[in-house]
Amino acid sequence: MKASSDAPASRQRWVTWALAALATASLMTWMVQSRAVALWWEQASFLTFVLKSFMQTPVLHALPFKVPVSVADAGFGVLGAAICIATGMFVARGARGASHAAPAGWLTAIALAVVPPMVLAGIGWPDGKGMITSGTMVMAQGALALATLGCLRMLHGENRTPPAAGTPHETISTTTADVGPAMHRHVLTLLTILAVVYWLIVLLAGQSGLQGYDSFSDHIARPARWLVTGRLEPGIDGEVVTYYPGNFEILVRWLLSFGSDRFAFLASYASSLASTWVVYRLAREVGQSVSAARLSALAAASLQVLAYQSIVVYSDTFTALCLLLATWLLLLWVRGGGTDRSLSFAFGLALGIAMGAKYSAGPPAVVLTVFWAWYASRGPQREGFDQPLVDWGALVQQGLWYAAGVLPGMIFWYARNLVREGNPLYPLSVAGLPGIPLDNLLAGAPGPRTFWERVSYPWTETGHILGFETGLGAIVATVVVLAVLMGPWTSQGSRLHRLLWLILAAAAFAWVRTGVLVPRYGFFPMLLAFVFVGSLLTAFPSRWLQGVTAAAIAVTMVGVGFQLAGGAAYNMLFYDARPPIPAVIDTLPGSSIVNLAAQPSGYYAMGADYRHRVLTPFRHFTPDDVRKTGAKYLLVLESEETVYTRALPMQLVERWSRPNWPSTALWRLE
Repeated sequence: MKASSDAPASRQRWVTWALAALATASLMTWMVQSRAVALWWEQASFLTFVLKSFMQTPVLHALPFKVPVSVADAGFGVLGAAICIATGMFVARGARGASHAAPAGWLTAIALAVVPPMVLAGIGWPDGKGMITSGTMVMAQGALALATLGCLRMLHGENRTPPAAGTPHETISTTTADVGPAMHRHVLTLLTILAVVYWLIVLLAGQSGLQGYDSFSDHIARPARWLVTGRLEPGIDGEVVTYYPGNFEILVRWLLSFGSDRFAFLASYASSLASTWVVYRLAREVGQSVSAARLSALAAASLQVLAYQSIVVYSDTFTALCLLLATWLLLLWVRGGGTDRSLSFAFGLALGIAMGAKYSAGPPAVVLTVFWAWYASRGPQREGFDQPLVDWGALVQQGLWYAAGVLPGMIFWYARNLVREGNPLYPLSVAGLPGIPLDNLLAGAPGPRTFWERVSYPWTETGHILGFETGLGAIVATVVVLAVLMGPWTSQGSRLHRLLWLILAAAAFAWVRTGVLVPRYGFFPMLLAFVFVGSLLTAFPSRWLQGVTAAAIAVTMVGVGFQLAGGAAYNMLFYDARPPIPAVIDTLPGSSIVNLAAQPSGYYAMGADYRHRVLTPFRHFTPDDVRKTGAKYLLVLESEETVYTRALPMQLVERWSRPNWPSTALWRLE
């Protein structure tokens, strides 16, 4: 009898040792084979020199407050932020005692920031007709906030249906103890301190200068135009990025109202930090102890590409945050029996805002909706075989609340593209609708391409370059892959754990099916995967495994932190704040300019006060294409200007050159 009872324990020990050994081997393989590590070593001597130079002669640049806004605009920006935060806190307080209080409050604040401008644009179809100013946005916010608070009792009281008798119901454990030896509290404390320092370095790196190709091509340029025109401008033929949904850009437009474009990256940075917090809450929701969930969040905070995406003005971290909030709300809804209509509304709202921020939110949104629909279709009585397969009454009732939530956050962008271009997903061609094939839109994107490169990517990081889109860090190769593979065996009997693993598997499959495995496009499944780190360490307790996990977190934070600190110091010492364009642009009257130079040139060609409308085409522009735009000026690389001077009547306005930057020329089109 004793021998038979010892057998499972023996197997458990062997599996635990095997996992620890695999994690150790994976960490060592990553350190030897990873392209990211190779780049760290290549940069080490130069970055060390830069940091020493900065420490010897510190140089601090004042923030450039050049955005054309008034003191009133900044005041309205502060007031708008206060309305969002205060209303979110009231909603959370109104739901105090309920498990969904925190996500409901956060979601309310986000919705109040992005929905009112779309409402105004819908009233002044198709772009707001100049009425979308800071003042009108705040007034719309106030009205929506009052309506939200007025409905608070209904959403959190009258329309909540208690779970029926016999309905499966779980409550989150607040006293779950670690199984086996817990990670020493001092180690967790040291990792937390390291994470705080690390994210302060990320903050300084983001503030040190505008960075990122897409920041200039889309995520700053569009809201800058909205700021000065008072419109959510429709798409411009030839400039594909102007057709994309713009919820994230609305946040950037708010940040620009404070007078400096250096604040714009804070939307990405704050979304990253909030996403790691949601990872912690998801880990607690599936039954992990505080220390295990804390380690899951710390592991997520060490994801290399997450730091890179936090210093640029890209929409990926914000989109992931909304999807993670939707996942959290889905788990809460399922845990409560799948009957709370207000949670269906909030779940839909989170998905709608995500899809209104980025098209790539579509596949995970579909995955989450399918799981939600399954539970909704079963109705409150899901036990027994005598029940119908689909409870249509429950599905329709919950579906109406879901639709009421999902539409406000996305309908404006998709409806406008449908009406104007005949395709709600324009410029992405789907189902034979007009647009550009996905492969053409994403041609040249970094990341693994062959089957072997994709399978081995966590250890080799093939294709990783100095940029902002790739890089996983040590933790994915060391522990996350093992945690996901072992997910079905680490549930500890938690139904929500199993559901979350199925969501992860489906979302990861949908991402792989797109064929574009650029890490930043897969933030949602990647961040979900970190939840299972705590589950792995709980189900297979081992100080060896915990130590390897802590080492992987620390190695990445130290390596990436050193890299970003060196980059920030370089920007402080050598950053040339002069725009990479002819200075005469700021003296010309507002005009239309075709930009055939680099993407940053397109943003700066708008002028210091954003007076010019700049077209930066996605494809190659011939002289005939330039002529058809009717633009008054052409900004072109000096090396390519002869192609256009031979075919078009043009007059040189000014040339511009700077070391380490391609020379450009501004021509007036006759």
